[in-house]
Amino acid sequence: MDGDGSGGFGGMDGDITGENNSPLLTDGLKAILVLVGFLVVFFLLLVLLG
Repeated sequence: MDGDGSGGFGGMDGDITGENNSPLLTDGLKAILVLVGFLVVFFLLLVLLG
């Protein structure tokens, strides 16, 4: 997962950015979007379970 930019996160990118694989989104931005998505999910779980 650390070495792969879009290989390991291909499916997850589809959920977040939809089917549009824009060339403007670099691997770094995709990684940031994935991390932000995970953080949002974690916060929602903490709020719901807390």
